[in-house]
Amino acid sequence: YIYIYIYINIYFAYLLKIIPRFAVSVIKVDKDHPHGVNQTQFEKLVAMLSQDANTIVAEVGVQEFGERENSDLATMLDIPRKEHWPALFIYKRHVQRWTAKYTGHFSLNRLRNFVDRHSDVEWSCAACVLELDRLVRDHLFETQISAQDMLQKAREVRTKMVGKHTAKMRTVQYYIKVMEKIVELGQPAVAMESARLVRLLQEKLTWEKKNLLKDRVDVLYFAFGGNLWRYQEEEIRYTSDNNEGYGHYLKDEL
Repeated sequence: YIYIYIYINIYFAYLLKIIPRFAVSVIKVDKDHPHGVNQTQFEKLVAMLSQDANTIVAEVGVQEFGERENSDLATMLDIPRKEHWPALFIYKRHVQRWTAKYTGHFSLNRLRNFVDRHSDVEWSCAACVLELDRLVRDHLFETQISAQDMLQKAREVRTKMVGKHTAKMRTVQYYIKVMEKIVELGQPAVAMESARLVRLLQEKLTWEKKNLLKDRVDVLYFAFGGNLWRYQEEEIRYTSDNNEGYGHYLKDEL
């Protein structure tokens, strides 16, 4: 079977029908029911692509024993043994063969760089709002619109979302607050907000407050380019004596 995020199980034959429907398909081939650091890093990649309607991310589980489901696919892709897994493939619409293949070390940064080099996708994060990410990018990183235009368009997005996406409304409000500070202070407002979040993260917090701050860290890091990598990324130290390539977490405690 194949896991298509979010976790829909189908057989490989159906994947061939799905690929032409999307501009980009990111396919991971791995052992049946994968787990560990490699899977964690892949799931982070999935979260960052989850709002791109033109991209699909799928996972093919290859059985090593029994019916050896999907082993024919692994052979066809020239990764027949578990030593070759996990592997990541990029397919483009109307292209019969994969356009890029990655069999290196699985870390979020490397996976993201690989996808970036070989496709045109829109990155976001699970806590982010892609429509607002685009506005931030257009002002802060591509200078296509003014700060005031960015803020005005964001307020229009908020108006459209009233009563429809209540779960995201708190996040939308946070985007707008940061944008208001950018209108007032310019780009240094992002650094000031980063410093404020860092101070808050040093405090003793309730579980609910920690989750809220984690979402805000993600938004500020991914959308606004805030200097919060220490609280966002989990780096992996590769160890050659680990055949699975899982390595060990080097994780900053909050």
